[in-house]
Amino acid sequence: MSKTMPTLIILLVSILSGCSKGEASLVEGRSQPPQVVVSTTPFNSNQDDATTHVLKGGGSLCEAHLLKEVSKERAVGNQLKKLDAFEQNNKVISNDLGRWLEIANKETLAAHELQFGEKRVLLLNATHIHATGLATSFQYWFVGLDGQHIEFLSQSKNPNLIFFGKDGMLNYYAIDFSDKFLMNKDWSNVTLNLSRYRLDADGNSHLVTEERNVKCE
Repeated sequence: MSKTMPTLIILLVSILSGCSKGEASLVEGRSQPPQVVVSTTPFNSNQDDATTHVLKGGGSLCEAHLLKEVSKERAVGNQLKKLDAFEQNNKVISNDLGRWLEIANKETLAAHELQFGEKRVLLLNATHIHATGLATSFQYWFVGLDGQHIEFLSQSKNPNLIFFGKDGMLNYYAIDFSDKFLMNKDWSNVTLNLSRYRLDADGNSHLVTEERNVKCE
């Protein structure tokens, strides 16, 4: 390794180690990422699973539509920047991140840093090295904040869909195939679920909004 540590290595020290031994041990000791807490009836969800909702002009993943929603809910002061590649075999990398890197396709790996005030978030995404079939459509995300982390799947690789809301909490959108599509596998009529989650103070993800059976055009 060179004497000058890559940008992301320095970020890993400060974010995943949490600038303290206590927070570093929290990351090292967590065997599972925080759970997703789903309410019985999420706010603004489409409850009719039989109906397909068409969104035009948003692209194949409705990202333009979601970015408009982000612009409404995002707090002033979100700053996103792309990070340089980093050396994966480094002692400062936590066990959880090390396990995630083992399944990450290095050719598709992307890294960003999201800043909001004093908060800094590490955003990593990549495809899975062993993905086959429908799994090849997904990005595997690793999000590190304040000595904690979450992992989630989404068809989008756009880091702008991860943001701090006006309440100061971290939010993210996940794009998934709908149950309707998974039952029929009709590639001429792909429908998606667009779900927004918010992290609480304990690092658990709560479903905030959901649009189901959406056809993006």
